[in-house]
Amino acid sequence: MKKLIYVLIFLAFAGLANAQWSVVNMGTTNQFTDIELSNDQTFFATAVNNTTYDGTFYKSTNGGVNWFQLPLPTNFKAPYVCNFSSDGINGFVAGTQIIKTSNGGLNWTVAYTSDDTVVFFGADIEGTPKAFWAAGVKMSGSTMIPVVVRCPSFFTSNVYTRITMPSSMSGYQLTCIATIDSMSCLIGVQRGSQPGVILKTTNKGVNWSEFYTPNGIEIWAIDMSSGGSGFAAGGNGGNSYIYMTTNTGVTWNLVYSGTQGRIRGLDFYSQVFAVGLNGTILKGSGDGTIWSAQNSGVNNTLYAVSVLESNHDIAYVAGDNGTMLKTNNGGIGIQNISSEIPDKYSLSQNYPNPFNPLTKIRFAIPKNEIVTLKIYDLLGREAAILVNEKLQSGAYETTFDASSLPSGVYFYKLKTNTYSDTKKMILIK
Repeated sequence: MKKLIYVLIFLAFAGLANAQWSVVNMGTTNQFTDIELSNDQTFFATAVNNTTYDGTFYKSTNGGVNWFQLPLPTNFKAPYVCNFSSDGINGFVAGTQIIKTSNGGLNWTVAYTSDDTVVFFGADIEGTPKAFWAAGVKMSGSTMIPVVVRCPSFFTSNVYTRITMPSSMSGYQLTCIATIDSMSCLIGVQRGSQPGVILKTTNKGVNWSEFYTPNGIEIWAIDMSSGGSGFAAGGNGGNSYIYMTTNTGVTWNLVYSGTQGRIRGLDFYSQVFAVGLNGTILKGSGDGTIWSAQNSGVNNTLYAVSVLESNHDIAYVAGDNGTMLKTNNGGIGIQNISSEIPDKYSLSQNYPNPFNPLTKIRFAIPKNEIVTLKIYDLLGREAAILVNEKLQSGAYETTFDASSLPSGVYFYKLKTNTYSDTKKMILIK
């Protein structure tokens, strides 16, 4: 068994500066359920009224500057998932049905509907052709019956198979899904006070393997890369858990545990964003070894996060009470990690070092003053500005994201009116 990696993160800081996430006023108090940044101009989002379960579909065609609504089919409710291709044209929304569009949401056709009352909480497409899997539940009295549907080629086939799940899984609430290919998928499960589960099939749902979390730890989000690495996350009302796999879900290792509460959304690219209860936003390295808590500025539950593929500094999150937030710098801010006043200046060695692509830098200042923390390459050219503002006395930590820089030797320099120090760090990709 691989050794579990437990990443400790110090979160009891005195305060936060530079939230780096700004509010997008969408003019609604409905719950945003999903968001998709298809390309640098075309964004989509879904929201649901938690009383009537009526859904709203939002679209932006100018990079999130303006948003407008497009109608959904009248008999369609509870849109919990939206997914669009990078052209912003082909996509689907999943809820009480699965509906798809080939013109950016102007018109919809029903791809799948059931005769019984089913709600899909997860749906995903992957591969060429686009294999499709969806997961949800149907209510049978007070019991939740798991429902899984697959289609080998979502945009060219009308053949949908509803998988017969084992009777031992009666009561499993299927919360999310990640498609691997037409044969395989991963599914997240929550079971209340019982252990959560990550299900995996490699033979179209004929057989399932099960990975169990501790008692009461639910799984609410899974996101995978094409190389077999991925993350699954959840928790409960008081705990956050994030697991990682490097072999397409054969094994899972715990890479983060915290006290923010359950994680509800993930987006894994070269790094990973995780969002959840109490406005939680976490950013992690692609190998799961470094995690930073970011200041969202809100306390609402966040359900979804999407990072722009062409520019990983641009990301949106969405959640309860009409909450939508955006960042243009990867959400990286600066954290005050101590309420004690230092007796001298200090600049610590970055950790880890060497690094790829995230590393943490800590420094301390004994008085209130203007502080700059800048990154330089080996030729002395400025590569990034991490801090440039007036700070109160204290100890601080910031995370440097070098995703856009080539491998090499870099220097980081802390400067105030009366102090200056420089240290070396190495980026290896």
